Amino acid sequence: MSTLVEASRRAASDVKGFITPEEMLLLRDEGRGYDLIDGNLVERNMGRESCRAGSQFTAFLSIYANATGLGWVYGSDMGFRCFPSRNTVRFADAAFVSLKRSPLETYDDTGYCEIPPEVVVEAFSIHDRQSELLEKVDAWLSAGAIVVWVPYPLREIVHEHRQGREIRVLNSADLIAAEDVLPGFSLKVEELYRKPGQRPTAPSPNGH
Repeated sequence: MSTLVEASRRAASDVKGFITPEEMLLLRDEGRGYDLIDGNLVERNMGRESCRAGSQFTAFLSIYANATGLGWVYGSDMGFRCFPSRNTVRFADAAFVSLKRSPLETYDDTGYCEIPPEVVVEAFSIHDRQSELLEKVDAWLSAGAIVVWVPYPLREIVHEHRQGREIRVLNSADLIAAEDVLPGFSLKVEELYRKPGQRPTAPSPNGH
């Protein structure tokens, strides 16, 4: 029995040892909830609020992309195979790929995306280690991402990472924006974390 046929009968949790991206796609669950790092499945840490932050980001980016027609927005189910190792596939919580990088004429809807996204969102889960998350950020930036936003739901802040720059900390009143990549897009940090039924914070008398 071929390795590919065997892979199609397994879930990611059943896999031990090396596996290729092609075999990962054939798994019963297509490897959902895992990154593939140098041929080894690594479980992604998830939490309720980090998942919500990723979903919110995907929604806001989708509204922007639909209105401007400037690119493609992907949620946490899209795997990216754009790293030096051909046996590495990473999943972001949200990602944006411009039409400049992925023109409609050459768009391929099969398999993993092999074009690095300009914008990546990697939400910090309560189960994450800061060092491991920073490794992910570095991997995305080295692969060609221009900006990586890291929401920290419990602190209700966002860290903005760019290659060769200091981390920018965005607090509740700050705007999430990247005019060089997403012209016209802006999102108040407070909006990202607003829960159902919550109203926007009223400005203080001095306007801050």
